[in-house]
Amino acid sequence: MDIFDNGYRIICWGPAMNGKFRKTSRGIIPAEAEHAVVIEGRKEQAGVVVTKIRGNADIKIIEKTKETIKKNKGAAYSSNDAIIGIFQANDMLAVRTADAISSMIREHNKLAKSKVDYGIGVNSGEIIVKREDKLRFSGVGNTIPLAKKIAELSNNEVLLSESINMKVMNEVKTVRKQLNGLNIYNIKDFSNREQYNGFINGFLDRQKK
Repeated sequence: MDIFDNGYRIICWGPAMNGKFRKTSRGIIPAEAEHAVVIEGRKEQAGVVVTKIRGNADIKIIEKTKETIKKNKGAAYSSNDAIIGIFQANDMLAVRTADAISSMIREHNKLAKSKVDYGIGVNSGEIIVKREDKLRFSGVGNTIPLAKKIAELSNNEVLLSESINMKVMNEVKTVRKQLNGLNIYNIKDFSNREQYNGFINGFLDRQKK
């Protein structure tokens, strides 16, 4: 379940326990999360993927984007014309998911008469979380706003912030460019190409089913 407003209610997808909690490698946590002002909580690192669909958004693309985030153990929510994925403590998975979303849209554009114009921005930063009946969190600093800004600058590609590029540089080959005074990075290749091709091909095959 997702709510499409600035309340930023997020559903953390995964095996549910009584519909309210789920069991993960991080322990048993709430199945639902909510963007809120968290005064007291725990700081955690997160990768953020923002997909901006421009013009008349194809509802199928929006749904497939959210499904991609969920299947890759992220939490998805929508804010105006952007689909946002939160990946707790997994920057590389955030980058792979962003590239998978881009691949899915490119495959769609090969066959569709109406092409989808999009931008994807990825950033890494801190969030403050508090586990109650829901996982409530606040972004720290520019964790989410910077990802949104980079998505707006992106021209049908995946662009990384300097922060997340530093963290994944051993696994992702990028090229730096400067836009609007920002150092951002375009993905050129993945170090373990064979393993990554398996990740992407498996994902694309699941989309066809």
